[in-house]
Amino acid sequence: MKRPSEGQFGAALRDVDLNAIVYKPPDDARNWKPCDFMVWLQWGEGVDPSWFEVKDVTSVNSFAFSELRPAQLAGIRDAERIGIPYWLAVYWRRHGAWTISDAARVVKEKEGGAKSVSRELLMSRFGVDAEPSNLTSVLKSILLGEI
Repeated sequence: MKRPSEGQFGAALRDVDLNAIVYKPPDDARNWKPCDFMVWLQWGEGVDPSWFEVKDVTSVNSFAFSELRPAQLAGIRDAERIGIPYWLAVYWRRHGAWTISDAARVVKEKEGGAKSVSRELLMSRFGVDAEPSNLTSVLKSILLGEI
């Protein structure tokens, strides 16, 4: 069962006041799904894509890499290889807040042997934190390349 955080994240992403197309690939086991949301920001003649994976965790201060499925890990690697920013958005239920992190940098910790990554690292070295009230503005900054 999907948790409401994914819907809230999608609504915040669609509320960003930029010329962007937001697409949610269907949750269908027959097709490869590299992420939860794909965004194309239109700039004049070009577009800038970004991918987002949304996770909802009950842990207090660490994100377990076991939360990422093999298809998502492959999506993160593929996005990095072709130059698409891939963001890991984690909703921390116990904090009622989000961290949004550069997934390729986060996964390098896993490849280094770590089993999890701290919330503090996700919202500092690897990305930012956001409250539900400012999630849309944080997403706008991410899409504009300010973060």
